[in-house]
Amino acid sequence: MVKNPDFKKAGIRIGTLIGDEDSSTIAADQRETSHRVVKWSDSNHVRKKFTGKLYKLVNTHRKLDRGSVIPYLKRCFNYALDQNKGNTEATTKALLSIAEHIFGNHSNCGTWCEAKDNPEYVFKSLPKGKPLFSKNLQTALHGVLMEFTSRVLKVAPGGSSQLNESFNHMVATRAPKSRHYASSRSILLRVAAAVCQKNFGAKHIIDVRFEAGLPPGTVAEEYRLRKEVLQREIAVKRTTLEVKRRRCYLKNKRQRITIARESREGITYQSGMGLDLPIETTCEIDEPLREDSPQVIVDIETTGLASTADIVQIAAKCGDQEFARYMLPSQSINCHAAEKNGLSLVGGELHHYNKVVTTIPPREVGEEFIRFLGECSPQALLLGHDIVRFDAPRIMRWLQGPVSWKVLSKVFMECAIQFHSSDKVKLKNKKSSQSYI
Repeated sequence: MVKNPDFKKAGIRIGTLIGDEDSSTIAADQRETSHRVVKWSDSNHVRKKFTGKLYKLVNTHRKLDRGSVIPYLKRCFNYALDQNKGNTEATTKALLSIAEHIFGNHSNCGTWCEAKDNPEYVFKSLPKGKPLFSKNLQTALHGVLMEFTSRVLKVAPGGSSQLNESFNHMVATRAPKSRHYASSRSILLRVAAAVCQKNFGAKHIIDVRFEAGLPPGTVAEEYRLRKEVLQREIAVKRTTLEVKRRRCYLKNKRQRITIARESREGITYQSGMGLDLPIETTCEIDEPLREDSPQVIVDIETTGLASTADIVQIAAKCGDQEFARYMLPSQSINCHAAEKNGLSLVGGELHHYNKVVTTIPPREVGEEFIRFLGECSPQALLLGHDIVRFDAPRIMRWLQGPVSWKVLSKVFMECAIQFHSSDKVKLKNKKSSQSYI
């Protein structure tokens, strides 16, 4: 690139290089030039890298919700870069204020922040409309933002390589990779056609005909006018506020649908997932659900709403048979959960509304629970309020505990056919559907 003969002939010297964080290209340019070449980070790569770091934090910080908090942080990050483009000090201040803004500290926010002068401001994109309150998450988020402020000289200019990507696409349409044009004489004309299209638009067709001594032609002139009008209309439409909002709405809608489906069914698609799965020549077909399968109503009480919360109580009912056991959790009970279920830990003992209850080791409870399901029927249908999203994942996590417990989860899956939310299943006996535990 730096030895391009056309550049040397025109007296052009490369001063700035825009690209991703790959250091090999800039290192090669520095070796081949006698002057200093400045490196700017591509804005699209910067935004994607920030998003990737946020998703890594989800594994250790459950407050960082994928459906609302992460998209909101992405918007704040984009606004900070776009509104302060070219200003390193303003970009640094705006980026660092993000970690304070979403946690209720608006002292360093700009005039754009509506919560700065309104203590009762409701955040539309944060859970329950209130700021986050996790100190550990704030520290981690501040560390992520510091990584970008340390390279603010590369990030603040807002460089973009989209024009290069657009030109590469134009070349690919005229010289498709599915055909080998690189060794043919037409490759130079095809690339030249892409260059003319990029620099002059559709009118280059008329100019080429003029240079060749041909008349413009009625059809060619109509084609040029039609293409130019269409291109201007598309360019104007893309910049309108309604189209931008519609584009963001559709993107968020697709993400919400994907997240909702993955929460019920697990990950159904992932790039390169076929390489990670073992090859199976046969697959076992599950036995279909029978109409006479007994319905077991199940309910659990946990130490909190997190997916890693421990089960404190599990109860079940199948006809006249009932099952209820308490277990000592390995973690403290959340204050909000204690207010609703009345369970608390006092001096190493479990209390239910200030009364001591008898607890059993978790593994023994698991064995008794599976034995209870086996007494109900060899295969049972488990019902419960929001059991698919809340109860079922925590029951499976509980039964899969240590390595020595693995057999419990296998036996449990043999006893339970399906999980169904009670508000989506019509029971034959309406009274039984109201007898929750």
